[in-house]
Amino acid sequence: LYLTHWPIIVFWTYYKISNLGLLDKLAIIIASTLVSAALYTFLERPFRSKMVLKQRWQAYAMTVFFMVICCVFGYAGYAKKGFPGRFEQQLAATHENRMELSQDDSIMKGVIPIVGGQRLDHGHVDPNTVSTFGEGNGPADIAVFGDSHAGSLFDGIVSEANMRQHRVKFFVNYFSPPVLNLSSWNEGGVVYNKDVISLICKDDNIKVVLLAANWTMYLKGGDYLASQSHLLKLNGQDVPLDQASATLQLQLTRTLMELKSHGKEVYILEPMPDYKIDVAKTVQRCAITGRSVYDYIDTSRNAYLERHATTISLLGSAAVDSGCTLITGADALWKDNHFKIENNGISLYSDYHHLSPLGSRLVAPFIFDHIYPR
Repeated sequence: LYLTHWPIIVFWTYYKISNLGLLDKLAIIIASTLVSAALYTFLERPFRSKMVLKQRWQAYAMTVFFMVICCVFGYAGYAKKGFPGRFEQQLAATHENRMELSQDDSIMKGVIPIVGGQRLDHGHVDPNTVSTFGEGNGPADIAVFGDSHAGSLFDGIVSEANMRQHRVKFFVNYFSPPVLNLSSWNEGGVVYNKDVISLICKDDNIKVVLLAANWTMYLKGGDYLASQSHLLKLNGQDVPLDQASATLQLQLTRTLMELKSHGKEVYILEPMPDYKIDVAKTVQRCAITGRSVYDYIDTSRNAYLERHATTISLLGSAAVDSGCTLITGADALWKDNHFKIENNGISLYSDYHHLSPLGSRLVAPFIFDHIYPR
C-alpha cells in the first residue's frame, strides 16, 4: 500500500487537472488498496515462497537485469530532458520554455545575469552593472524598472526595441516593488530602488521609464500568503495590510513625481492576469489529455477585476496625480471575451503569473504602441 498509493495519487491528479474532490480521494484509496493486494498476491508471495525463483543465482541475475534496465532508462530520461519528443510540437515548445526559465537562473530567481546585473549582498543587483540591450552601440533611451514581472518582459521588450531602433536597460529586483522607500521580502529593496531612481534621473539619455511589477501581490499576496500580517515594509518597518494600499499609492506618487521632475516620460504597466493554477503545467496536461485549458482556468474579465480592481484604481490615482500614463497591458491578451493563456497550444505563462518568452513577445508590441504610437 505504501508503494502503490503515491503513483496513483500523482497520475490521478495529473489527469484530473483540477483539485481532487471527496469522490476522487475515495477512489484513490480503493484503487491503491486493490493494486497493493494484487501486488502482494501475485508478485510478492510467489517470490517469497520461491515459486518463481528457485535458485539463489536466479534472484541475483534478475536483480542485476532490472537494475541495468532502470539505469539505462533513467539516464536516457535525464539526457533527453524528460523525453519531450513524446509531446506534440506545440507542447514540446511549452516544455522548452519552462526548462529554459527553470535552468537559466535569471528572471525567475531575480539574479538577472541575463540582463547583465551583478548581484550584491541582501539580494539586490548593482544598477551600475546593468547592461544595455538593443540594436547599435548607443546609450539606452528606455529603462524598465520592477520586480520579476518586469524581468519576465525581457524577451518581448528587447525584441520590440530592436525592431523599433531603441535601446533598453532592465533594472530588476525580485520580491521588491519599484517604489522609493518600499521593500517586501527582499531586504535590499529600499537601497536598490533609491540607487536605480538616482541613476535613471541622472542619465539624460533615458527618456522613457516603464514600471512593471506584481503590484497586487504587495497588497493581497497569494493563497500561500493568507496568514501574513504585512506584505510591505516602509524604510524597514512593517506596513499593516489595512494600510498597504494607501502607503503604496503615496510612495508610488512620490516616485513618479521624482522621475517626472527630471524630464522622464513614465509609464506604469497595470497588473497582468494571474491565476490560482500553474498555467504552463495545465496547458501541458490538457494537451496530453485532449482537453481545453480554458475549462480549468477562469480567464474572464470579472475574475481579473475581482483580483486587481483595487490595484488598478490605486495605480490610476497615482498616475493622474503625477501626470504619468497607465498602460492596460492585460488588454494585449484579451480576445474572444477572455484573456488568452496559450497561443496555438503554447503557454503564454511560465507559471502562475509570470509571462513566458512567447507571452512577453505578444504583450511588448502593445506596450510600445502606447509609448511610441505608430
